[in-house]
Amino acid sequence: MNVIIPNNPLLIKMKVFYFSIAGFVIRILFKKNPTHNNIPGISIYFFQSEILSYLAKFVSSNTNKYDYTIEFRSMNNVERVVRTSDKFSFVYQYHKKDDITAITSYQLSIWQFQSMLSDFLYQLLSENNGFALHCSAVSVNGKAYIFLGKSGAGKSTIVQLLLKSYIPLSDDLAIIRKIGGKFYLYQTPFFEKNSYIKFPYGYEISRIFFLHKSDKNYALPIQKELSKKIKKQVLLHGTISTNTKKVLKEFSLENSFYDLFFEKNTEKIKKTLNKT
Repeated sequence: MNVIIPNNPLLIKMKVFYFSIAGFVIRILFKKNPTHNNIPGISIYFFQSEILSYLAKFVSSNTNKYDYTIEFRSMNNVERVVRTSDKFSFVYQYHKKDDITAITSYQLSIWQFQSMLSDFLYQLLSENNGFALHCSAVSVNGKAYIFLGKSGAGKSTIVQLLLKSYIPLSDDLAIIRKIGGKFYLYQTPFFEKNSYIKFPYGYEISRIFFLHKSDKNYALPIQKELSKKIKKQVLLHGTISTNTKKVLKEFSLENSFYDLFFEKNTEKIKKTLNKT
């Protein structure tokens, strides 16, 4: 990861940034208190640069309308909560000011920020015809081919095999949204097993494959409703919303699904994909 130099004068002067993630515009505000330099072990500008580096591929020019705001503030004391039943200790992460605004602190790691950001994205997705999906994906002629399967089915493997032929989009997690009557795949800003180039825009979905390792290569179209099977691959925070159930059913009925049986042979897999 390329880290932005913390002492960059432009970085220090700018306090508001906008990022496009899964079609949503996320506004991030960096606020400082006069006493922020007295917080032990905290470099506000270094943490700011770490956040900006993490989201660098998702920078948005849309500053007029945003869907969620994350506001960073410096705090001299961060609250801790101990659950007496099992002696688990929890550290303050954020609190919601309202439905589209969250307040957090600079005393946060990049991993905690990723967890917090996922909470807000899943909220937006449940309200806006979308969901997060455990999958891998590649771009074929500008459209997304998605690969599904339980752990060990070969989601990461097939992307690695196709790496030199197609643009890799994900090997672990992607975001699916229905916009204007069509389904699109978006990359997430989250860390994955392998590091691929991230893009802020969506890819119209062309084919979806359930993976099966085999000693042959062939694909069979699936003609049944698949929402229950797909639900097992959906990443949820809490219970699934009524709107998400509706979108999942539409997703299963309005796209082309196949069972893909494959061996570790790139050319044979490509030939099979081209036949679908």
